[in-house]
Amino acid sequence: MVDLVISVDSSVSMRLELDRLLKENINTALNDLVVAASGTDFRFGVVSYEDYNGSFDSTPCGSNYSRQ
Repeated sequence: MVDLVISVDSSVSMRLELDRLLKENINTALNDLVVAASGTDFRFGVVSYEDYNGSFDSTPCGSNYSRQ
């Protein structure tokens, strides 16, 4: 099993680059990886971070993810 986590800088200064990356590359890259490693069990995750005014809130995000 391979766990792959993609960390995304979604700060204001990266918005245009992020839009381009997502539109042009991310789906192709992930699909190519799965094809190249046929038979491998992948789990994908995405983590994003950004700059914003205010205090940090460390409460859970409310995800409904559950392990199968």
